Amino acid sequence: PFASHCTPGSDWSTSDYNWCQLPWCYVSEKCVSRVPTSVFNGSNTTYYSYDSCGNAPDCYNNFASDARCPYDPHGTMSYMVHKGSGCECMHQGTELPTEIY
Repeated sequence: PFASHCTPGSDWSTSDYNWCQLPWCYVSEKCVSRVPTSVFNGSNTTYYSYDSCGNAPDCYNNFASDARCPYDPHGTMSYMVHKGSGCECMHQGTELPTEIY
């Protein structure tokens, strides 16, 4: 739902875009690192977590206070989850084009 905020070519090292590269997943309300999602406003059962899904920092909410931000999982200053070299995510930060499906 936030793909339009994460356009290809953005500066992934900044607080405005670094969160776009973070692995995350939906988790149950029992998860200690849960964060209520704003996608389903009013829902008290829908949570997400960066920590539970790859031990990634929450650079969306804690960019200034978490020393692991900006997130650079490979230490290459690419600030991207994929390593590149021909294996880049083809549609990173976008929705799949309708001609694909």
